[in-house]
Amino acid sequence: MGAVRTMQWQGSSAGAEWAAMGSVRFRPDRRAGGLTAYGEQSTCEYELAWQLSTAAGWVFDRLEIRLLGLPNGSPRLNRTLLLQRGSAGDWRATAWRHDSLDLPGPGLVDPAVLASVRDVVISSCPLTHTAPLRRVGLLAGFRRARVDHPAPLSTKPVLLPVARVLLPSLTVVPARQIYQRVAQSPSGSTVRHSFVGDTSPADGRPRSALMEVDEQGVVLSYDGLARVGDSAMVA
Repeated sequence: MGAVRTMQWQGSSAGAEWAAMGSVRFRPDRRAGGLTAYGEQSTCEYELAWQLSTAAGWVFDRLEIRLLGLPNGSPRLNRTLLLQRGSAGDWRATAWRHDSLDLPGPGLVDPAVLASVRDVVISSCPLTHTAPLRRVGLLAGFRRARVDHPAPLSTKPVLLPVARVLLPSLTVVPARQIYQRVAQSPSGSTVRHSFVGDTSPADGRPRSALMEVDEQGVVLSYDGLARVGDSAMVA
């Protein structure tokens, strides 16, 4: 049991206007760490619903996504993805595609490319950054998952391999992301985030974005998305 925290974000990200909602419950065992989360988000062309859970140590466990096109966007778009990581680090994906649009297929082509990966992020989804941020110990109020040997808060860049779920295809690709804490306040941290090799289409320069993160690791604003609602209830 514990408090379920629900957030809402709105704004522009990756060239689209987004409205997003997400809820998260942190497991009460602080030594082990972990969370369960779910959310919904939409653009003018499609909407998706997702559920995510982590195992002990904030390591990714399971993600399920359903994506549907909207009538004024891509009404034929209809995809589902179930992505799982076993305790031995083995990955598996099950995907369903009920459209014939000219997009890459959903799912994961080669699970072996994720052998060293412990994290998953969904494009333009702030809440999926919470688990990796908690695990690497960049933020105020907590350290790395190994509480018996806590790590100091660091401003050095942290490079993490990650499974990135692209929208709207639901294709899973290996990526490398960088987190760097650049400022600290009593209520949280400012973290610079980027994907290695991700460049601006306008000038070819590396793209990065600042995210405001509270001491629970919840992203309050990121890459044009800003929190517009925040509430908690005991469930």
